[in-house]
Amino acid sequence: DINLWLMNSDRERKSFPSPRSADSQVFDEDFEKAEVLFEAKEFGEAIPLYCSAAEHGNRDAQLKLCQVLYDHTVSFDCLSDELWEKIATLAAEGLEYANFMMHCKYYDDASRMKESFDYVHRATKNSSIPLAFVRLGISYGWGLGVKLNKTLANHYYQKAIGLGCKEAYSYIGQEYEYES
Repeated sequence: DINLWLMNSDRERKSFPSPRSADSQVFDEDFEKAEVLFEAKEFGEAIPLYCSAAEHGNRDAQLKLCQVLYDHTVSFDCLSDELWEKIATLAAEGLEYANFMMHCKYYDDASRMKESFDYVHRATKNSSIPLAFVRLGISYGWGLGVKLNKTLANHYYQKAIGLGCKEAYSYIGQEYEYES
């Protein structure tokens, strides 16, 4: 209630969220449009909108892009060369979601496994992309781009589970099942 807020102390007023900028609203609209287009399976139009929203800090867009590429929901061809260049630039700047996207791009390319591993390792920097820990566990568990290490694989699967990543359960279950 706004009247109650106006009557509160300065300390409480300072904690009231500031109004959103017009820019953030534009990128939230990009996300909303992307959701509609994605649902309609118009991936070529949805993915650039998700990327635009993600670049401007929309966390839902960042996670959606990671999930979509992890699941192979869309063909990587939905992302133009220009868009991939932008994502590579953002990855070089240290953005975890962009590093994860680059990892996904190279994940199935045997000649680029080390590069894929390096991207996924950088995607775990701030624990903001739970799926990155699953893929890091897979990399260690199968020796993809890195020396095989089952202990580290399990560690990263557990870390993913701790971050709420449901995909990690099947991998850790397989490790226990096949290790006994």
